[in-house]
Amino acid sequence: MTSPENIIQLRKDRARLDKWGASVESVLADKQNELKVVDKLKAANHEAMEDLKAAAKAAGRYRVTLDDIKHCGTQRETLRFVTEVTFGLAHLGEVAELVVDARMSKADKDSVRSTLYHYVTDAEDLVHIGKSWVWNLDFGPAPTLEEVEADEAPADEEEAADGGGSTADSEDQADSESAGESVPEPAAGGEKAA
Repeated sequence: MTSPENIIQLRKDRARLDKWGASVESVLADKQNELKVVDKLKAANHEAMEDLKAAAKAAGRYRVTLDDIKHCGTQRETLRFVTEVTFGLAHLGEVAELVVDARMSKADKDSVRSTLYHYVTDAEDLVHIGKSWVWNLDFGPAPTLEEVEADEAPADEEEAADGGGSTADSEDQADSESAGESVPEPAAGGEKAA
């Protein structure tokens, strides 16, 4: 064990391991520096996003146009795009209108809204808040319907003053549609079938 050959081999192995260890430490130091840069960029991005959200909230919700959705190939892509550019919030009636106007579907607006509603129901990162409002959970916890309606009230009042009326549809309308045909409303006091 203590032969000269073993000692020489052990010294060579130790030198090789020392060299490899120095190389690993160098790579680790580089990666730690890269992580510091990434953390700074993430913090700056988060701050910029919060500033952008605050500015968007002050300006009012952005209304997506047909030009905005030219790159979307499907109804689902359109819904996801709308939730992204409006910081998480979308109205199924507005998205359905965009889909119909962009001729992504031959169905009528109510049928498209129903299809989108079912898509939201099956999606893990989208939730239905109520009255056709949808929230993308990538933007944080979903607001309550009352919070959404409070934020939307000034816009709805302006539209009503212009003769446009409110674009908010009831949950019952979105829930009751099947294949483009309306389901009759239940009798007064009756429960809606699930």
